[in-house]
Amino acid sequence: MSYRYYISLEDYERAARNGIKRGTLEWRVRVAAWGIEQAVRTPPRKLSNHSKWIEIAAKNGIPYQNFINRVSAKWTPERAATQPLLTNEKRAEQMKKQNPVKRIYPEELIKQAVSNGVSRNTFYQRVRNGWNWERAATEQLVSPQESGRRGTRTVRQRYGNINALIFIKKRITS
Repeated sequence: MSYRYYISLEDYERAARNGIKRGTLEWRVRVAAWGIEQAVRTPPRKLSNHSKWIEIAAKNGIPYQNFINRVSAKWTPERAATQPLLTNEKRAEQMKKQNPVKRIYPEELIKQAVSNGVSRNTFYQRVRNGWNWERAATEQLVSPQESGRRGTRTVRQRYGNINALIFIKKRITS
């Protein structure tokens, strides 16, 4: 298929009869490299006007981009504008209902961890780092100060007093 970039007056007239504007025809032929016949015959896409639904979505607390994403995902504009957003808790609940077979850790253990002040993500990270499930769920979080103390203690046990090497007094030898 060869491309010709010259658009004749007849082509412009045929395109106008099919509802294609002059700029659209030129873009199709010169930029998008459509053939003249395809560019003249293919009607332009019909864009929908969702301004009414966008206002309703804004009143319902649904951000513009969420509304557009929903409509793009084949939701009706009415549903996209009126169905409330899911909270993180409801989203997690839906995931639990949909994937009970994929669950690795017992739900009771995760609930115990949350009641002990350990978040779900912290629990998962602890298990990935080699902790057993019970310890990961029951051991309290460590404050930054305590973490620093433990680190200092470990360094001193492994290497001795590292500050002694830095601040050692030089002996004057005569």
